[in-house]
Amino acid sequence: MVCAFGSVALVVPGISGSMILLILGYYNPILNVISDDLFGGANISKAIPIVCTCGIGIAVGFFFVSILMRALLKKYPRSTYFAIVGFIIGSLPSVYVSTMKDVGMLASGMRVVWLPESVWHWIISLLLLAVGVVGATFITRLAKKLESKVDNKAVDRTKK
Repeated sequence: MVCAFGSVALVVPGISGSMILLILGYYNPILNVISDDLFGGANISKAIPIVCTCGIGIAVGFFFVSILMRALLKKYPRSTYFAIVGFIIGSLPSVYVSTMKDVGMLASGMRVVWLPESVWHWIISLLLLAVGVVGATFITRLAKKLESKVDNKAVDRTKK
């Protein structure tokens, strides 16, 4: 079941399957079973059922999420695309911080602040959120209006 959640990353861009497994606490145990028991030869009889179960979970999760994404893209295409773009943009800070850690730019004692500490940061964040929502709504309505004008011109041409 846990591997099924991790397989979401195979379908939805911007979501890391490894990060999902890390959050759920299963990444390191699965990695240890694969590296130590399976490839290390320590306990192959224990590793094979675990790896097979994870493989089945990944396959089931992949197909379930694929069906769900297809349905969402048919019924709510714009919202689904906005969500995917949001996942991609939202994953950038974690990639940036992990890259900084990997190259040694972020010392182990340094703190990465994810939540604003000041009231003004919260106010500005909420205002920018509102601007984003209003902007997305405006662009969507403008696109619908332009689309209807193009459709009306096409209908007028066919009448002539």
